[in-house]
Amino acid sequence: MSKTGGGVGTNQHQIKGTSQARGSQRGCLADASCLDAMAGERCLMVGGHSVLGEPLPEPAGYDVLREAGKPTPEFFELEQTKGAAQCFHDAIARHSQAHSHGGAVDVHSADEYEHMRLFLTEDGLTGFAIVDKDELVSVFSAQGSGRGRALSVSAVDAGCRRADCFAIPAGVEDTEGFLPRLYRQAGLVEVARVEINEAYDHPPGSMWVSILATVDNPPPVKMFGKDDYEAALSYRDGVLGS
Repeated sequence: MSKTGGGVGTNQHQIKGTSQARGSQRGCLADASCLDAMAGERCLMVGGHSVLGEPLPEPAGYDVLREAGKPTPEFFELEQTKGAAQCFHDAIARHSQAHSHGGAVDVHSADEYEHMRLFLTEDGLTGFAIVDKDELVSVFSAQGSGRGRALSVSAVDAGCRRADCFAIPAGVEDTEGFLPRLYRQAGLVEVARVEINEAYDHPPGSMWVSILATVDNPPPVKMFGKDDYEAALSYRDGVLGS
């Protein structure tokens, strides 16, 4: 089960077609110099790794965040190389261990990250991945950084249209969950809920798994049983395709 979900093919910011070849020639591990970075790229030093990243265009939603006094960090899309995949894996693994809600994050292997679009801030404290063109996975941010809104806005701007996450209440009166609310504010709205399956790991206090999509006129939220996670994803994909 994916623990943090979203993103589809309307994305305008695609990985450069030659990134695989360039990355294999230059390398992206700590012993790489990154001196041959191409125009628009930057060498990022993250957790003992040097990786090449291309800055994302600033999302339109950043203006609203600035007015509200919220952080607006710059995100970089990493090249698709083994070194970049390992760098992202190490960053999210550190987060998962240190964050009080780290269990809500879906940490994949470095090999799996090689086949995803990967995004990090320059300090390596915030990031996300996109798989299957538009599904948001492996979302993380350092506890107390206040970057959640910026992260979700940036992910949607990068092309995410699908996501899922645990609905963890922020307090006794919270009936939505802080993650579904965060994504809703960026345009990923809840279209289905899946009952928590106690046979799988989940953060304490989780109310359900929220299935999210970027739809302008979402239908009423549909409820699914604990063994119907895949059916809920199929339902969401149908909503997106309608």
